[in-house]
Amino acid sequence: MKKFLFSLLFAFIFVLSSALNVNAMSFPDVPETHWSYPYVTYLSENGVIAGYPDGTFKPDDNLQQWS
Repeated sequence: MKKFLFSLLFAFIFVLSSALNVNAMSFPDVPETHWSYPYVTYLSENGVIAGYPDGTFKPDDNLQQWS
């Protein structure tokens, strides 16, 4: 019984964290009308890009390499 409850709790936390991550991947400086919106959204949802630490993406800036 304890194993079942632990599994259920783990599944609930996983689903909740997944839902929160989807919301965290939207960038306030990339509106749906921006030409790059579908590309930025797709790449961020698949973990390819993450944007800047302040939560922005700055779609019109030059690319920077982070080391």
